Amino acid sequence: GAIMSSGDEETVTRQRNTGADDEEYAATSETNPDVCTLYISADEFVCTQRNTTRGRVLTIARESGICGVTAVSSAPFGAQERTVHGLMGVLHRYQEAFLVVIVNARKVATIAGGRIFEISRVELLPFTLYAKKGQKSRNDGVAKEIKAIESYLSKGHYYSPDYDLTRSWLSPCSVSEMTHESSVDKFFFNKELSLDFLGLGQLGTAWLVPTIQGFVASETLAAPPFDVPQVPLGTTFTLTSITRSSRTRLWPVGAAGLSEEGDAAEYAEMEVLVEFANIRAAYLGARGSCPVVWQRPAKSG
Repeated sequence: GAIMSSGDEETVTRQRNTGADDEEYAATSETNPDVCTLYISADEFVCTQRNTTRGRVLTIARESGICGVTAVSSAPFGAQERTVHGLMGVLHRYQEAFLVVIVNARKVATIAGGRIFEISRVELLPFTLYAKKGQKSRNDGVAKEIKAIESYLSKGHYYSPDYDLTRSWLSPCSVSEMTHESSVDKFFFNKELSLDFLGLGQLGTAWLVPTIQGFVASETLAAPPFDVPQVPLGTTFTLTSITRSSRTRLWPVGAAGLSEEGDAAEYAEMEVLVEFANIRAAYLGARGSCPVVWQRPAKSG
């Protein structure tokens, strides 16, 4: 069958969480413009365009790993069809490679129409065709690592289909304007995974989903009564908190101070946004380990 361009009708499955306003978005329909269809054949992965790249597909050869962008054509013969929220990149482990795809996500905030999703399920799809049944690698050790990485990437990671979430709302950048140079490097958590796509230039970034590690929460609250005619009773405001953790010094665990490159351990950016009527305000702060180079004395026997 032909690969069809995504339409504007939203038919994605939603499941309401108990006691929360978050919405679970399982990527189940190619007609939703925020998801893309992934075709998996014996020779290649083929991913249809998202809402910003209509008319082209991304191809990834499974044997060589070569990525390319071509015009829409027919789906690969005998290919398995899956619908995903986006691609985080390609993980290379020893002599094997894995395509990292976002399978499920939950909407946790909306800022000026820009939606933010928390990733709730990630899968790593092996390039190799010789993996053991029920495993994703020929190597038992690598298979265990892949399972652990899937679990790690499925918690505490966020993205937006509408704007570059690595950037503060003090200097926003929409998806249509985004390039890999415009993203904030220290908060672009999946940048290393994205190198295969970034090599394609602007065409490749169209399939890229920049993610952050951290925390996002949003709440709509009732405004206190004001003796101001422009603020009637019942007016609400939205309070959103975003924490972006730096990817530049995650390891070793328990690291402190600065690295030789000047990166502080446990560095994070914290942003608080308030939307009230047609007014939007943001406060941006940062924290991290003491910005000095130091070391602990070695313990003697």
